Amino acid sequence: MTKLNLGTIGTSWITDSFIQAALETNLYHLDSVYSRRAEKGQEFASQYDEVAIETDLDTFMQKESLDVIYIASPNSLHYEQALQALKAKKHVIVEKPATTNATQWEELLEVAEENKVFIFEAARHLYLPNFGKIKNLLNEWDDIQGATIAYAKYSSRYDAVLAGEEPNIFSLKFAGGALMDLGVYPIYTAVALFGEPELVHYYPRKIQTGVDGMGTIILRYKTFDVTILISKMTTSLIGIEFYGEKETLLVDHATDIHQAKRVDAKTLEEQVVALENQNENTMYYEAETFAQMIHHKEEKATLDRYKELAHLAKIVSTILHELRVQTDITFESEK
Repeated sequence: MTKLNLGTIGTSWITDSFIQAALETNLYHLDSVYSRRAEKGQEFASQYDEVAIETDLDTFMQKESLDVIYIASPNSLHYEQALQALKAKKHVIVEKPATTNATQWEELLEVAEENKVFIFEAARHLYLPNFGKIKNLLNEWDDIQGATIAYAKYSSRYDAVLAGEEPNIFSLKFAGGALMDLGVYPIYTAVALFGEPELVHYYPRKIQTGVDGMGTIILRYKTFDVTILISKMTTSLIGIEFYGEKETLLVDHATDIHQAKRVDAKTLEEQVVALENQNENTMYYEAETFAQMIHHKEEKATLDRYKELAHLAKIVSTILHELRVQTDITFESEK
């Protein structure tokens, strides 16, 4: 199978993690790295062999050698950069959140279809083998009573906020905040497992930069609720709890699932759930999935899966936007 020539936008740890995962699949070749500053790009790409450094975004997007572009720039830039890449007939893998509303996401899907390429939102945890195991286990339940998902992780950049600064991830200018950075993960989890909720509510705690530093999300389904706790100002060790009438399923983490156990609702007797030893780089599985789909993009099974993922992303984008509208969190690009 021919390797896909990969170009990347962004020089943070997450881009490096994706590159390493992509190369490990043996389905990608790192062709080019884009950075506004040549020295930053050279420093970032120094660990890889024969990688071109591009400082002009138009030149980068139009490179004939590129098959797929991975975008991990600040949130506010995702939509415009993805749109440009799709118009250049490149497949796109864009970090979540790909857009700030469902209208933008639908436009990206239309442009992708017009140019016969794919666009993927990189919700990496959905592709983990252990996520699949948890989903299969829950499909056996007929008495789901609800769930609590906690994703609270103190951000080192919050120290800068306390010092009077405004890092990108805590800035309305760059579409930051706990909901967009962390909340997207558990919302994806809920929608992937249970479908689209009937009602959604958000109770944020805003900080001095105007974004939500932490908050509580309620997703109301017909017969149960999913409560989501998110924060970039505190740390939680809860993970996920799924509630049934007969048992509770405990999962160790909202995204990187390594352990799970079933607890009898009456006796509290515990039973360990057999999970797989996953790749340490959890981005491996999404990188592998996307490459396989690109290589088999004409097959019906692939097209069906692509439509499923695109629809899932649309629901998540719609929920994120609705939660912000409810709580008057407006990004500068929307004013």
